[in-house]
Amino acid sequence: MTEGRTTASSPKPGSSREGKFDAGDWVSAHGIQSLGRLPLLSALLGALVGVVGVAFFSISELARNLLFGSLGGLTEETEESLEVNNWYERVNSLLPSPDVSNPQVWMLAVVPALGGLLLGLWYWRTKDKTQAGTEVAIRSFHHERGRFQKGNVWKKFVASTITLGSGGAAGREGPIALMGSSLGSWLGDKFKLTQRQRRILLVAGLAAGIGGMFRAPLAGGLMAAEVLYSDAEFEPDVLIPATIASIISYCVFCLNFGWGSLFGKVAANYQFTNPLELVPLTALAFALALSGYIFVKSQHLLERRLVKIPRIIRPMLGAGTAGLVAISLYYLSSMWSSDGTPQRALFAVMGDGYSALNIALGGGGVWWVFFLIAFGKIIASALTIGSGGAGGYFAPSMVIGGCVGAGVGILFYQVLPVDILPAGVVPQGPRNWWQSRPCSPWSGWRASGRASRKCLSAA
Repeated sequence: MTEGRTTASSPKPGSSREGKFDAGDWVSAHGIQSLGRLPLLSALLGALVGVVGVAFFSISELARNLLFGSLGGLTEETEESLEVNNWYERVNSLLPSPDVSNPQVWMLAVVPALGGLLLGLWYWRTKDKTQAGTEVAIRSFHHERGRFQKGNVWKKFVASTITLGSGGAAGREGPIALMGSSLGSWLGDKFKLTQRQRRILLVAGLAAGIGGMFRAPLAGGLMAAEVLYSDAEFEPDVLIPATIASIISYCVFCLNFGWGSLFGKVAANYQFTNPLELVPLTALAFALALSGYIFVKSQHLLERRLVKIPRIIRPMLGAGTAGLVAISLYYLSSMWSSDGTPQRALFAVMGDGYSALNIALGGGGVWWVFFLIAFGKIIASALTIGSGGAGGYFAPSMVIGGCVGAGVGILFYQVLPVDILPAGVVPQGPRNWWQSRPCSPWSGWRASGRASRKCLSAA
């Protein structure tokens, strides 16, 4: 052997080289599989999903603002984090101003029920029998070679717009993730990719939907890589394409609605300084575990009961009953209010519910109101989605966890003899609640961290 030359051959047993590192043991660059066209296709996919997400958000939110804001007086604004100087806000400003002094509470049940009836007719017309969440994309990834039924994107676009535009208690992230997955599968077929590459684009589309709509691009890429399995497993091959697609989708979305995260910066100046802060955090862990258990059991129980109802009327009954739950809690809250006035914050039981998180992260609200919102959201979202509503569980999960965190934080802030702000507790709710449900510890941490960077004032 020439001096200085290394070899990758394996050492003989018993030789002096056995168990020692040799420069020739480095893996050759040719042994690392190239991503090929996947990065460029992932960027294209992210742009497509971003455009679909912009249309989906705009149509569903404008419909909701018209019905529940201008006509119902049940909402005052869409989202505090949206910049005011963009085309969406200019269009939204053309809607009549809501009369918040005279809320039409009955609309919380009637409008979702009518939307559910329209959705049932849509299912009957299109013969669509699938759900509208990430579980459909995960099943396609594992069992259907990364393919969806024909026309899945526009079917889910219309169905989810009906559900969310009519105030259904569901989230936008699940439907747009499914639409993104369908676009990824379609793109893979158009470019005649292999089955493995098509499945990678499917997951990249899922990441683009989550990262853009929730405005958390890194969390979207991480979630796509870990949500595919029931155990705490990770799919490394999809990480780079998924992150690229998620970032591009986020940029497209923010170019239309403003840059930043969904809830601004929360608890940026929070520091752990007092060991007594572990007391409310420990209580929060038990409260989140209990609420998560109740949510999963309620979801499965209601799905089993509602499946016996004809599909054409099932969404109407589920969404209408969810509205009745919200109305009941609204009037019930007057019994505990100091002035006997029902709590408007309970309107967040319907819709995506992010208005409740804005209240909590803004330092307002009462602890028992947040617990009522969390309880109502568990029942309303299980009724809406379990009956066939085309929405996802991501937003309800964040709201339930956030409200439980707010309730625990404010309650302990009032009874503990130390200056412990709820700012250290509220962000932990969505984070830990989401981490515990789909076995997504890293994306749950990153998603709520992205939505958790603004300092709260004292309650």
